[in-house]
Amino acid sequence: MRTPESQADYTGEGDLDLPPAWRVWWLVGCVAGAGATVLLWRYDSAIDQWLSGLAQRLPGDVRREWSALQQYGQGTASLLIVLVIALMDPLRRRRLWDLGLAAAAVGLSTLGAKVLLGRPRPMLEDPHSMVGVLGVYPVPNGQGGWVLAHSWESAGSPALWSMPSSHTAFAVMLSVFLSALYPRLTWIVLPLACAVAGGRLVFDAHWASDVAAGATVAWAVAVPIVARRVLSRRLG
Repeated sequence: MRTPESQADYTGEGDLDLPPAWRVWWLVGCVAGAGATVLLWRYDSAIDQWLSGLAQRLPGDVRREWSALQQYGQGTASLLIVLVIALMDPLRRRRLWDLGLAAAAVGLSTLGAKVLLGRPRPMLEDPHSMVGVLGVYPVPNGQGGWVLAHSWESAGSPALWSMPSSHTAFAVMLSVFLSALYPRLTWIVLPLACAVAGGRLVFDAHWASDVAAGATVAWAVAVPIVARRVLSRRLG
């Protein structure tokens, strides 16, 4: 039998919203994230060199587990979470509309930033270039050679889409959503988002400032959507 406390938790009322002071925390997070991005930009190369080869030095099981954890916030993992909430917690099912909107907004924001900035990934060993939309940059052609590519071309999209980290952005977005619905999960989903961010560095997919930028974009976009229940209030 449910106790009054557990029943209150189950209904999705009260403390399951972000706190009333969410606007303050949102602003603090945005400013801190932007500051971290600028600060880390200066040390991207040093951090990348410090982490160089770490993935290969990790025990095999640790490497595989960490690599798999990077999919937290991505398609299959998010779909499983959606299904669990839809099946197990019907009183909060309508909040999935907000998750969908947040995911779409974060996806468009990160994709747009990647194309507009055109930053080379760490494999190109050039942390301080920004190609932009009009510029071209030499990228591997997959056949042992190089080709000049724009950030919006298929050849440039993997190599020139370093900033921001979309994996980090989606992980932070999902953690914001789950923390708002289930505050007790905060200390589970927060380390998961950090594991994704760290993995993008250890596995040499992004510069440190890319990760900070991805987290900042997700925080800036997702928190207002989740806090205001932008879609669930209208469609629920």
